[in-house]
Amino acid sequence: MWVAAGRIALSLLPKDKLLQFLIFVPLAIVLLFGLLVAAPAGIYKHVPLAEEAQYQFYVNAAAQMKNETGVDVEWQKIIAIDAVLLQQDFTSTSQQRAYGYKWAFVREETITVTCPPSPTPTPKPGKPGKPVATPTPQQCTKTVYYPRSYEETLQILISNRTISANQVEDIKDYNKFMISMSDFDDEDHTGGSGINIGGDLVVKIGIYGWALPAANTKVTSSFGMRIHPITGVKTGHKGVDLAANIGTEVYAIADGTVIHTGYLGTGGETVHIQQENKVVSKYLHLSRYAVQSGAKVKKGDLIAYSGNTGGSTGPHLHLQIDFNGVPINPLRFY
Repeated sequence: MWVAAGRIALSLLPKDKLLQFLIFVPLAIVLLFGLLVAAPAGIYKHVPLAEEAQYQFYVNAAAQMKNETGVDVEWQKIIAIDAVLLQQDFTSTSQQRAYGYKWAFVREETITVTCPPSPTPTPKPGKPGKPVATPTPQQCTKTVYYPRSYEETLQILISNRTISANQVEDIKDYNKFMISMSDFDDEDHTGGSGINIGGDLVVKIGIYGWALPAANTKVTSSFGMRIHPITGVKTGHKGVDLAANIGTEVYAIADGTVIHTGYLGTGGETVHIQQENKVVSKYLHLSRYAVQSGAKVKKGDLIAYSGNTGGSTGPHLHLQIDFNGVPINPLRFY
């Protein structure tokens, strides 16, 4: 039926327009699909979208390189490569994979050195020792290790066809902010560890601003699977938890309309903002509000103050971004 209908539709088209129709209609369909899948557009990728355990693979691999060679390798520079090669999907990564970049970051060189002298025999008590000839120095080999610059590392990976030249700038983007693994005390959150993003995250370029003051960049719980701090059950975490003392200002990350303010179960006091492109930003565990439902807000406007309400084990802000009803990792926008 659809084939017949298609033939009828094509027969009704003027012949001089048929070629344009065959070219531009499929192209329009592809572009529309791309907008639906990629929206919201304008993503500036600076933070690898790994979970805490996956981040730890790279931290441990860098430590292993240091123990074996004495060379300090920045784990963030390793994970930046995989952020591009794995297209931000770290489900297949491992410490072994991260350690596999050692050859690109550390240069080995074998040098010739004088062997350590053999120990001189100790004469037995009561017996004169025989004269011992001075031994001829022996030559030995030794492996020494040197750090490579990041530029050299990337060029080696290009030469080895691990990466392509047009991926270099994308890799460097993942080093825009200094990321570290940190232990957090109860003042920050509830103990444990997480990632700390160093730098001013009030994004000047891009579609989203930072939800907290620029100094508040400690991510105490990442997006994705985690052990729930209250139930102890492994569950999906629909947003990111940002360390923030009670009363810290919370800002709208983009223009929109406030569609909810109020207490919402384990989320505690929450604010939801409807943005364009079917995006809703959510701010949980607040202490009080600076806006009411129905208000129009601009990116950077004060909307609330962080708190410790609902299912929370310590003061923090849970930031969540839903696209078409599906949670996505907020850090993909920074």
